[in-house]
Amino acid sequence: MWKAKVIGTVSGKILRVWRGTVRIETRGIELLDQMPRAPLAVWHGRMQGVIFALRGRRVLSMASHSADGEIATRAVNALDIQIARGSTRKGGLQALDEMVRWVEDGRADRAALTVDGPRGPARRVKLGAIQLARKFGRVIIPMSFSADHVWILRSWDRMVLAKPFSRIVVQFGPPLELNPDEPSRYAARELAAALDGITEQLDVELWGHPLWEPAERRHAQQREKSAGQGG
Repeated sequence: MWKAKVIGTVSGKILRVWRGTVRIETRGIELLDQMPRAPLAVWHGRMQGVIFALRGRRVLSMASHSADGEIATRAVNALDIQIARGSTRKGGLQALDEMVRWVEDGRADRAALTVDGPRGPARRVKLGAIQLARKFGRVIIPMSFSADHVWILRSWDRMVLAKPFSRIVVQFGPPLELNPDEPSRYAARELAAALDGITEQLDVELWGHPLWEPAERRHAQQREKSAGQGG
């Protein structure tokens, strides 16, 4: 774990320098003042620009207890993002409760989740995000970003990274109101559609086309891959 601590600390220093090179345009960020405590949601593959925009906003997020989680924790701590440890797979319910306590105690202003993290499937909302939103009320704010110069990693989430000295556009909202009588799986689909819509809109504005393939096609490929491995 000591290696993860070192890597996380160094990554945090790099992120702070990196952030200082980019131009960040935020849209809808006034929602954070208009809707106190409303949680934020982002795809794992689009978190870099969002993290840059949220620096100094007293936001609390979640990371797993793994070495990867340790790296992520130390890296985003350098940008003043606080972290509760856990995930939606293991220890997640405890971590969600801890996030609620932090916000209620005033140690953080709001919670933010990478709703398909920590390891996917990509662009499928885990129900923990919906559970968290309902603990704070009935509204969740989707967010995403794009940039005019990017790297797209070959990771499970096809992570998009804005290159140094690029222009980043971060979109917050519009907010999604959750029906308390609606099953969580339906609310998760609505949130996924909202996130995909924001992301595609930003990509088309800056690139003329989406940077990611349609979610339905990616999910079909994942199912085929799983079936092939099973056979």
